[in-house]
Amino acid sequence: MSINQTKKLEAVVDIPQNVNVTLKNFMLKVEGPLGKTYKNFKKIPVNININDNKIILKANGTRKKYYAILNTSKSIIQT
Repeated sequence: MSINQTKKLEAVVDIPQNVNVTLKNFMLKVEGPLGKTYKNFKKIPVNININDNKIILKANGTRKKYYAILNTSKSIIQT
């Protein structure tokens, strides 16, 4: 697997300034000026980390299926 392929299996979502994001036991909590919402990622096979106002998503595998799941979870978080 090349370096370009491993970069493809990672996605980054920027967090706006007025928004707080916490992750606890696969539960992503987003609080902002418009309200708050929760999303459970327990059954979605994606690794989630929060660093420096960015949410970093990593796929669990290298197959096409995991790439699709990664992009789906990225779009869920961005909306």
